[in-house]
Amino acid sequence: MRPSSYLLGRLSLWYLNSSNVRRFFLALLLACALIVGGVFLYSLVVSVRQERRHMRELTVQSKSRALSASAGQQELCARQALKAYTSDRAAAARMGAVHDVAAYTDHFNGKLNKCFVEIKVTGLRPPSTSISVIDAFAGGEYATYVDLNPQGTTNPERRPAICAVSMPSGQKQYCRSSREFSELIKQYMEE
Repeated sequence: MRPSSYLLGRLSLWYLNSSNVRRFFLALLLACALIVGGVFLYSLVVSVRQERRHMRELTVQSKSRALSASAGQQELCARQALKAYTSDRAAAARMGAVHDVAAYTDHFNGKLNKCFVEIKVTGLRPPSTSISVIDAFAGGEYATYVDLNPQGTTNPERRPAICAVSMPSGQKQYCRSSREFSELIKQYMEE
């Protein structure tokens, strides 16, 4: 008998052994299950990627709609803020208050759907600073800061005469410095 036919005979006997046949078919079944599972997992990953891409597109569309809406709202807010600022300065002049420097900043807060105006007045004689945040349309005051500084020092931690901010919850929050005031009004002037 030739060595190669002997080897083939031994291999065929090994395959005919029932426990080896079972192992072979189990391995084949496991390989098929892994292939099917892999194909399913791949299709699931592709589906999730497509869903994420679709969600990103919807988010971009939604943001662009919100930006165009708030651009119109911001323009309307800017016009109303100028009216509120002019009215505030005219009222101050009627009361005899003459200030050396006055400025305002407007901001449409989309989260609160309100137009806010921050009016800052700086007096040189006597040195003082006054900041108020008001609703440009309704006229309600949301924040007040007054620092009567007779020495003219510029310490941002010095205690002001008045420092109060009405929170969105309606609760009044008192503050102790211009830094703290600036942090508290961000909820109106930066969101």
